[in-house]
Amino acid sequence: MNKLYNPLFLLGTQRSGTTLLTRILSSHPRLYIQNELPMDDLFSGHLDKETLLKRITTKVFDIHSVSLPIEKGEELLWGWKEPLLTYELDVLERCFPDSKYILIIRDGRGVVNSYMDNRWGLGTNAYTGALRWQKEVALQMAFAKKMQGKCLTIRYEDLVQNLPEVLAQLCDFIGVEFSPQMLEFHNKKLDFQVNRENINTTKPADQSHSDKWRKALTSREIALVELVAGRELEANGYVLDHAPISPGWLELTYYHIHQKIIGEFQLQYKWKYRDKLKKLGLVK
Repeated sequence: MNKLYNPLFLLGTQRSGTTLLTRILSSHPRLYIQNELPMDDLFSGHLDKETLLKRITTKVFDIHSVSLPIEKGEELLWGWKEPLLTYELDVLERCFPDSKYILIIRDGRGVVNSYMDNRWGLGTNAYTGALRWQKEVALQMAFAKKMQGKCLTIRYEDLVQNLPEVLAQLCDFIGVEFSPQMLEFHNKKLDFQVNRENINTTKPADQSHSDKWRKALTSREIALVELVAGRELEANGYVLDHAPISPGWLELTYYHIHQKIIGEFQLQYKWKYRDKLKKLGLVK
C-alpha cells in the first residue's frame, strides 16, 4: 500500500482571516483548500490516520462532489481549513505528524470586535470574547511550538499589508511555486455562499480592516481584552494600548451572565431561525 497523503491544515480562531487565507491559497492552480466541514462524527470513536483521512475525503465528496487524493504522488495538493480544529490538535498531532500546518493569528482586539459585531454567540461582550480568543490562541501557540518546522505562523495584519511577500513565504513553506493567480483570489468564483461574514473575501485584501477595532471598541472594552489576553497579544507582536484595569467581581459576573443568555439566543437564531427567515425574505 502506498503511504497515505499528508494534507495541509489551516488553523486559527474564527474571525481571524482563515476564510481569506483559504480563498487565496485555493486560487493557486495546484492547491485545493476545503473551507470548513460539519464536524459531527469526524472525530468520534477510534481514530487513526487512515480512518480520519477517509472520513474527511468522503465528507468533501458527499457535500461538494470533489474527489481528493489520499495517496502520495498526486499532482493536486489539498488541505482543510476549520477553526474548530483548535480543539482537535492532539488528534492531528498523533494522526498527521508529517503534515504541514499554517496558523493565522489576528490581533485579539480585532477578533473580539468581530465576535461582537457578527452576533454568532462566540463573544457577546469584550470580556468573554477575549476569554475565548486567549484560550484558543494559547492552544494554537503551544501546538505550533511542538510542531516546529511543520507549522508556519503568520499574522492576519501582515497578510493584508504585505500580500506578495507573505504569499511567497507560504508557497515556500508548502513546497509549491508562487502563482500570480493568488493575488487575484477575489476574482475567482466562490466555492461557498456569500454572506455578511465572508463578503470581504470577494474583494482585494484591505489593510484598513486591521484597525477597525480602534474606533469600534470603547476604551474600557480594549482594556478588558488586554487584561485577559495581554500575554498572547504581546507574544505575537501586538502592542498594548491601555493602562491595566481591575474590574470587580460584579462586573465580571455580569459579563458571564450576558454571554450565557445572549450568546445562547444568538446561536439559536443563527442555526435554527435565520435560514427560515431568509426563505421568507425577512432578513438577508
